Amino acid sequence: MAVRHTLIKKTSTTAKVQTLLASTEKTQPMRSEKSENRRRPVDENGLPIKKNCLYCELKKEPTYTDVITLRKCLSERALIMPKQRTGACSKHQRRITRQLKYARHLSLLPFVNKI
Repeated sequence: MAVRHTLIKKTSTTAKVQTLLASTEKTQPMRSEKSENRRRPVDENGLPIKKNCLYCELKKEPTYTDVITLRKCLSERALIMPKQRTGACSKHQRRITRQLKYARHLSLLPFVNKI
């Protein structure tokens, strides 16, 4: 508001002020335009990432001994992937993280992959 008042005082014609205000309003996208540009997250192959939890479907809890399913939650560099990538719910993502750290401590999973 303060900027608009100073512009009005400096310029004598209202047409210049109106064109200036109109140009600033056009540069900022509306909320509906932002939501249309959003896309579903995809993995490295370009396939959409699943949104359903594997552990809820199987009615199973993540354990440190089940190394095969825990490896699916690790990236190529042995980093723990976020729940948007794994598709796990919040409850199971916290348990996956704890079990991954425990499996790393027991040397069942690597802290870092070999280069």
